[in-house]
Amino acid sequence: MTVAGFSLLGGTPAAAVILPPTTIDGPSTEGLSVGDVAMAPDGTGGLVYTKSVAGVAHVFASRYDNGSWSAPMQVDWDRPFEASQPRIAAGRNGRLLVVWVTPVATVDGASRSGLLSASLGPGAKGFGPSLLVDPNVGDGAGVDPSLAGSAPGKAVVAYRVVTLIFGVPGQFTNSVPLRPGDVMADVRVARLEGDRWSRLGPVNRFPAASMRPPGETNGPEVAVGSTGRAVVAWQEPDLTGVARILVRRVTGTTLGPVYAASPEAWEGRPVTDDATALGLDVTGFDMARVAVRVDGAPGSPLRGQRVFMTSLGSSYSTEGGEPVGPEPADGGGSGAAPIGPPAVAASDEGGGDGSLRLAFSAGSVVRLVGVDEEGRLQASQESAGPIAEPGTAVVAAVDPEGGGIVAYEALDEIGSPTVAVRQEFPLGGSQTGLLYGPLGGQISQLLGGGSGSGDALLAFRQGESGRFAIVADRVAAPPARFRPTVPKRWVPPRRAKVRWPVAPSVIGGVRYALLLDGRVVRAGLTRRKITPPPALLGSGVRRVQVMATDRLGQDVLTRPVKLRVDDRPPRLRVRVQRDRGIVALKLRDAHSGLMARATRVRFGDGEGVRGGARFRHLYAGAGRYTIRVRARDRTRNTLTQLIEVVVR
Repeated sequence: MTVAGFSLLGGTPAAAVILPPTTIDGPSTEGLSVGDVAMAPDGTGGLVYTKSVAGVAHVFASRYDNGSWSAPMQVDWDRPFEASQPRIAAGRNGRLLVVWVTPVATVDGASRSGLLSASLGPGAKGFGPSLLVDPNVGDGAGVDPSLAGSAPGKAVVAYRVVTLIFGVPGQFTNSVPLRPGDVMADVRVARLEGDRWSRLGPVNRFPAASMRPPGETNGPEVAVGSTGRAVVAWQEPDLTGVARILVRRVTGTTLGPVYAASPEAWEGRPVTDDATALGLDVTGFDMARVAVRVDGAPGSPLRGQRVFMTSLGSSYSTEGGEPVGPEPADGGGSGAAPIGPPAVAASDEGGGDGSLRLAFSAGSVVRLVGVDEEGRLQASQESAGPIAEPGTAVVAAVDPEGGGIVAYEALDEIGSPTVAVRQEFPLGGSQTGLLYGPLGGQISQLLGGGSGSGDALLAFRQGESGRFAIVADRVAAPPARFRPTVPKRWVPPRRAKVRWPVAPSVIGGVRYALLLDGRVVRAGLTRRKITPPPALLGSGVRRVQVMATDRLGQDVLTRPVKLRVDDRPPRLRVRVQRDRGIVALKLRDAHSGLMARATRVRFGDGEGVRGGARFRHLYAGAGRYTIRVRARDRTRNTLTQLIEVVVR
């Protein structure tokens, strides 16, 4: 593998968290084609693609682990026939699961294809034998599988099977296409259980009605939460023939009710325009976000292409599974500008209803949409960055701390094709990186997957005239914010222990530095607790911060917390009126405060007192007296003092 080209706008390479890309395969004439990219919450992941071997397309994968991409591994090593449409899902510790389409039988002289899978376990050097997901997906065209989850019980695949093409000689049917060019098709779902797949059958609402033919953007999508509950979304015409986007939950082998994720009416008028593209993401707590593009024709109530968002509540939502939406998410329409397929990234963290990054291209710009703390959609904003290829697909990742990533096909300053990566940081600021393959040329098949923490893996194909390279990159987010803890009350230096939790980071290799009053006093720490030397603390209130730095040099600095340290005993003030035989004592402590009940005073004439902070004593006769004072503050710093007084 070789390093591809990279340039950073608005930053310096030393500070970059958009890493230089890596060439996974090629440049080659061996029919390279990107299939899918996935990233696990711990930062591992992989990509899958097809490559011709002796004239036959096979599936290969590269795993991303420990900060680097592995050499390509053949996934379908036990299958001799042509493979297509590979998809990948990633789990922790480098676990990968891949599905693909390949011929499995010949029936009545025609080839029949099946959907298969293979997995790569943590630490394994190669994929295991293939498993049959579905033995009959027709001729294999337009299956467009979508895969989520990598572990048994939490891995789900949704896919489309064309069962009839109207007008083919020799085929007879009583069905009638709703629209010219329609096909008969199923949208199916299967779940991995142990070492086998359980097929749930069709999930579409009207299996006997025709559907739009397979296209680049109308394949089904599935996503899964940490509980194993999945959400599947797909395109399906209603009985009027208009293609809608529908969505339903999948819990185990139980299918939930079907909900509409695209509008059937707008401003009191029916929407007769097809919904043609969708984006889906599901959070760990099962909140689903579905973005939909609807093609509004001239004269329609939508007045052009529009983007809508529908949300399904999490497992802990008081509203249950009822959807919210479809809500307009494009700020009022794009006019004549073509809108690309929407991309969605969602998280449970970042506010009352989590955080969201919806991205889509509108003409030559990319627009971003988020949610406020109440979960309401915010107005779309134009992302600063290079000119986008009109109608291009985008990749989105959300950082729950704020900001996130958007990547898209673009043109650089001299008009050369590139992948633009825009990264916005949680505490403000941003940077843009431009990615190139080793030989340049046209960009295509840009795909990506996020970790849910603001990190993402990207892959794309670049080249010309059948000579392509597969290029991959990692965009890393700094460690997430965390908060150190210190004693809540005043303490002596020996008890001034500072502790902090792990700084969440999918990069790893995090080391910590302790700052007192803005100055680094200890660096390179791996333990998450420290008691600073007393000489560095003194007495008073110190502003404590901890800086976490990952192995890429990205850092995050915590907000200051107050550490109250007291290493000084109470102070005593003495006033003597010798001629009158009166002595006045006053105790005070400027930091933790005097523990008045612990005060003991003996005046040297047989008299004494316990408790208090102010004392006045009258001696009966002249003489020399020794006053003994013992006092302590709330941190048990003790004052023991002898005072000689002379009374005349």
